[in-house]
Amino acid sequence: MATASDPLPPENTDAGALVRLLLLETIGPLESSYNRDESLKAMRLMRQVVENRLRTPARYMAAGATSEQDIVRLGNQFAGFRDYPTLPGPLAGKLAKLVSESARYPAVATFIRDAIEVVSAPTSGAASTTVAAWRTTGRGAPGRNFRLIGNYQGNSFYEVVPVPPLKTTHRKATGHFRPHKAH
Repeated sequence: MATASDPLPPENTDAGALVRLLLLETIGPLESSYNRDESLKAMRLMRQVVENRLRTPARYMAAGATSEQDIVRLGNQFAGFRDYPTLPGPLAGKLAKLVSESARYPAVATFIRDAIEVVSAPTSGAASTTVAAWRTTGRGAPGRNFRLIGNYQGNSFYEVVPVPPLKTTHRKATGHFRPHKAH
């Protein structure tokens, strides 16, 4: 349960894992480029990425995932969260600073509350249901079949572009087919 000294949900819950992910992946009020509206949009998109990956985990190299924590924990999903709830030093330090500064700075307390509210809200309609990934702005798309949705608070968000199926040309005499690229 959250307390005044630690307002975050317990780390061993889905909500706790998601709140920590959002706080650590979004530019916050301790950084000069912070913008609350963009921060909320980024957090909503991040939440939707996790939910979308959980709906079809095998598509995102997360086969076997059954919870948000499973998605967050997978080493190939989010940098620094492979051993969650243990976080690497820099991430643990950033999180500890946010929690401690929330008592002194109302903007930091609001940032933490925003992350908790994003995680607590229903996902239906909360953000793009097609968003599939995010990367630090300037790092490029995660693959060639990803299309940029937008850039918010230092992160670029992407949706998967459907790959058109190969047309096949059947040969009646042999029963063989040869692929034919769609134009």
